[in-house]
Amino acid sequence: MYAVIDVGSNTIRLSVYKVEKGIIKPMFNHKNVAGLAGYVDEYGNISPEGISKAVSVLNGMSRILSSVEVKEVYVFATASLRNIGNTEEARDKINEQTGFDLQ
Repeated sequence: MYAVIDVGSNTIRLSVYKVEKGIIKPMFNHKNVAGLAGYVDEYGNISPEGISKAVSVLNGMSRILSSVEVKEVYVFATASLRNIGNTEEARDKINEQTGFDLQ
């Protein structure tokens, strides 16, 4: 099985898929309303609280994944992290505190 985590500006969604004979079958989804856009300050940077919120949600998803045999986890950030002023800092802190390779 494979997992995809979409880190969006309002929600963070976990989707798990099984691939059999080239056919992708959705197994389950889990969504958390994180509201990361609300943590962006007037300078266009996500606050430490916003980073902590993302870390908390992602670590919760990691706990969910620990009960499932997943071959690979792909974590993608949408505009929520791409369009902020401190993208690299936020990505590095999230990667460090979750173990996920946030792209």
